[in-house]
Amino acid sequence: ELRDYSRIRSNFKASKSNDSSSLLIVSRSKGQQLSVDAIQRHFHSISGGINSILINRDYGSLHCKLLQRDAFISNLEVAETRLIQKANCPKRHRTLYGKDESSPHSSPLWMKYLCRKDRPSIRLPAFSWLPSLPFIGAKVDAIYHFRTEIARYNIEIQRSQQHFDEFPEVNSAFVRFNKDLSTPSIALAIKAQAPPSWTLKQGTTAADIIWSNVSISWWQQIIQTAFVYSLAAALTLGF
Repeated sequence: ELRDYSRIRSNFKASKSNDSSSLLIVSRSKGQQLSVDAIQRHFHSISGGINSILINRDYGSLHCKLLQRDAFISNLEVAETRLIQKANCPKRHRTLYGKDESSPHSSPLWMKYLCRKDRPSIRLPAFSWLPSLPFIGAKVDAIYHFRTEIARYNIEIQRSQQHFDEFPEVNSAFVRFNKDLSTPSIALAIKAQAPPSWTLKQGTTAADIIWSNVSISWWQQIIQTAFVYSLAAALTLGF
């Protein structure tokens, strides 16, 4: 009966992509760091064998750099848009019309339409842990500053993307097998050979994964779980 069920299910899924059916996500809530050797030791006897093992890493610092760079790009677009709007002002064109002949040819194009004081400026934080505050910190040209920061982040992001091995490993991994894990006999064998501290998730696709949760530590998982249960209890009891 089990063989018939497996055959029917395989035939039903033959026309569909089954890449995800051979993928297993292994995570450990706490304890020793997951390793390729440990995973191979527990699953080496699974029918078909293991195709590949990928230990996940914490890319939180890279994600922060991407968000900060995107914020600088948005600020740069706003600053340049305001500069263009000032340069397009007809009244300003009449005021600065007579200055074109006296301006040196090596001057930037914007100086034909604007004075230096018209360019947007910002205050730099006095300390790295402080936000920008009025009248505190050095006053700099906003456009030049944003361009410099974007270029710096581009270099740092590119280097990080080329050296993934420098990011710390986390207690989760993607394991791809050579056979379909939806086969009941294989699924039972995997559960039987996995340690109790391991959490297994089968048939997961990239679209189903919340990637920001992949790199969270065990104590962050405990905090999230406690918060969710507390919130559910409060809503149930009517607090």
